Order: sequence, then C-alpha cells, then structure tokens
Amino acid sequence: MNYTPEDMSAIAMDTYEYCLQNLLVEMVSSKQSEKLTRMGFHIRLSHRIGVWVCHPVVGKNLIEFYRWKADALPAETERKAADISNLIRLWQPVIPIEWIITTPPQGASLYRGDGHYCAGMLATAVGALLGLEVLTLLTRTTDKRYHHPKQALTQGEFVVTKQSPSVVLVIDDLISSRTTMTFSLDALISAGIPAFGFAWGLSRRE
Repeated sequence: MNYTPEDMSAIAMDTYEYCLQNLLVEMVSSKQSEKLTRMGFHIRLSHRIGVWVCHPVVGKNLIEFYRWKADALPAETERKAADISNLIRLWQPVIPIEWIITTPPQGASLYRGDGHYCAGMLATAVGALLGLEVLTLLTRTTDKRYHHPKQALTQGEFVVTKQSPSVVLVIDDLISSRTTMTFSLDALISAGIPAFGFAWGLSRRE
C-alpha cells in the first residue's frame, strides 16, 4: 500500500508524539566522565522526518567508532546492532514481521576495496535480531568518495529502486552532516513508503 506525502506527515507526527510520551530513556554513566548521557533521543531532520539515535559520539568515542569502521570487528558490530534493536523495540514494542530493514546507499566505503559497508553489516545484524527482512531499496544519483561532512553535503539526492510492501526502517551507523539520512527518508516517503530512521551514533562535531 502506497502513502501520499500528506499521509506520511500525519504518520510521522503521530509516531513522534507517541515516542515523546512513551519512549524509555536510559541514563548511563560514562567511564570518561561523571556526566550522564542519554540512550535514545530524537533529531528532527525536517518538518516531516526525523531520526532516532542511540548515543552521542564525541572525542575518544569518535576515534573508537572510526576504528570500528576501519576494522568492522564482528563483536562490536553485534553490540551496536543490539543497541539499535533495543531502541527500536522501545519505540515500537510489537514489530510487524512484514516491516523491512534497509540502509542508505553505499558511499565512500564502496571505493575502499575491502568490502566493508558498516551500515550494511549493522542492518543485517539488526534484521536478524528483530526477525525482519533486509532489502536494498535506494541508490545514489552521484558518487560519494570520501567520509566527510562537506562531501556529504555535496552528494545528489537518492532514488528508490524497489517498492517496499510495508514500513521501512532505515539503519545507519553515524549521523554527521544529516544529509545521508535525510535523503534516504525523503526518497522513500516521496515514493509513498512509510519510513523511519535509526542510527547508532550522532557525531557531536555538528
């Protein structure tokens, strides 16, 4: 079933209000600091879309994050996937089995030559934990050859290559410029597909 952009705006706003009232927020102490950080918060990307994020990522944590992106260690991938899965379950305790998992289209990692697409690995692991199918639904209209917020800001919009039969959860590893997730959700919603974004981390360099 396809939805109009107006339908999607209503669905997104209803879900946003529900999450504000019901999403559980876990307070965890940082080993590097006595300050408390939240697990699970919402970032509004535009008037009709937003993304749920597990953790802020800054300083030493950001260095460790990029080390994971370079090595793609399975144990760390599983840990991050568990964080995202738990956040999704808090947002939607009963997840219909027909929902679909996807990722933004692969960018700079496509040119590294090592086959690592960390967002794709996360999506696969999240799909396994939630019992949902993982499909490739998006492609790029321009190349993205470098991991940098300025490079992300110059990328072209994404297009939908395959229709989804149900709601789509877009999984990404890190929100930095916000452009990649915005383009992903915009493309899906504009095609009449209900879509919601989830990421493991938010770079505080923003």
